[in-house]
Amino acid sequence: TSLSIAFMESAGIFTGTYPGFITAGRASISMVLFVLIALFKGRKLPYIIPAAGAVLLVLGRAMVSHSAASHFLPKTSIAINFIHLLFKDLWIGGVITLVFFVKDGFTEINRRFTRIASLALAMGGATGAYIVWLHLKSFEELFDNAWGRIFSLMFILALPFAFLRFLPMFYKGLSEKKLRRFAYSEALLGALILGITSILILTTPPLHRLEGWRAETRDEGV
Repeated sequence: TSLSIAFMESAGIFTGTYPGFITAGRASISMVLFVLIALFKGRKLPYIIPAAGAVLLVLGRAMVSHSAASHFLPKTSIAINFIHLLFKDLWIGGVITLVFFVKDGFTEINRRFTRIASLALAMGGATGAYIVWLHLKSFEELFDNAWGRIFSLMFILALPFAFLRFLPMFYKGLSEKKLRRFAYSEALLGALILGITSILILTTPPLHRLEGWRAETRDEGV
C-alpha cells in the first residue's frame, strides 16, 4: 500500500543519516535483548549477554551525543562521554536492581555495592567535569541558558543521591530495614536524575564556536 511504501521511504531516509543509523541499531539491540529475556523466561540468561547489550546501548548513545558534535577532540569526547554514561547507569541501575530484586543477603550485597558506587562516583565525577567544561565556559553559563540550568538542577540532586549511598558507612550496625530505606530513597533520586538527564540530552548546549564565528564575520565589500 501507499502507506507502507511511504513508511519504508521515510525509514530509509532516517537510517541513511548517522544519528538515524545509530538509533536504529540501538532499537535493534533492545529488541534482541527483549526477545532473549522472553525466550529464557524461567531459565538463567548468561549475564554476559545483557551486559554486552547494555554496553553497546550506552556506546550508541555516546556516539550521537553533543560531545560527538564538538570541534575539540570529538573522538576523545565521545569516549569520555561513554565512560561517564556507563558508570552513571551502573550506579543508578545497580541500586534500582538492589532495591527491587535482592531479597536475601541485602546487607552484605549493599555493602559490596558501595565499593562499585565509589568507583562510579570517581569515574563519573571526573568525566562529568570534562563534559561540563566542554559545554560551559564560565560560571555564569550555569544559569543563563537552558542546558546550564538543567545541569545545575541535576547536580543539586546528585549531592543527596551520593549522600544516601555513603552516609550509612559512618553508622555501623544499621538494621536491614534502615539500609533498605536509604536504598529506596537513593533509587528514587537516581530515577529522577535519569529523567533529567533525558531532558539534558535533548537540550542544545551553548554554541560558543558559532558565536565566535559570528563575532569575527565582517563585510569585505564583495
